[in-house]
Amino acid sequence: MSGPLTFIGIILTLACATSAIYFMKAYYKKDFKLSVMLKGLTGVFFVLFGLVKIISSPESITWEIALVSLALLFGLAGDELLALRHMFKEKYTFYFVIGALCFGVEHILLMISVLITDIPNILVLIIMFGITFVISLVYLKTRKTDAGEIQNSSIFYVSLLSLMCAMMIARGIHTPNLANLLMALGGICFIVSDNVLLVYNFGEKRDWWLNEIVHISYYAAQILFGWALFNM
Repeated sequence: MSGPLTFIGIILTLACATSAIYFMKAYYKKDFKLSVMLKGLTGVFFVLFGLVKIISSPESITWEIALVSLALLFGLAGDELLALRHMFKEKYTFYFVIGALCFGVEHILLMISVLITDIPNILVLIIMFGITFVISLVYLKTRKTDAGEIQNSSIFYVSLLSLMCAMMIARGIHTPNLANLLMALGGICFIVSDNVLLVYNFGEKRDWWLNEIVHISYYAAQILFGWALFNM
């Protein structure tokens, strides 16, 4: 990774973190219109990782880089749709589901990016999937999470999320270069974020600090994916 890319990456990371702080302040003040705008701005900063990578070296763009960059864009879309559920309470579940679908597309794109570059060891993949999926289900169960009419869909989403995370970890074990390790860490952060999100939205006890964990781990995931792009 070149010096200019490192500098740009640091600027984008700091900008994303700063914007996220102001977004959270607006959210807690219940200024949901402002929080939606700031959340969108925060997402733009991690999407810019992909755009900068493509512009800086168009001759070396691979399908993996293109897919991960596109995945970040779907992450931004999902993030904004989830934010809209606070502005339009009467359509809370609708925006939650549509946002989750965008994140599902992000996970699928990330998995495809693995399959076309470096297929991990199948046994390791199965073991990692089993671990991540079981831990997720146990956590959701112990926190008495009930998503009501979308309960089955939420379990399917968790299985998709677990598979994405497992593929990232398995590839990181199989080919432990910097980009793959960053993607694996991003996958772990993502599964933490979304499991806590489900508990925060549908759990029996809605502790305020859960929302902090959701966003810290979520933005960490997307930024890690961005830094991985800079190292591809």
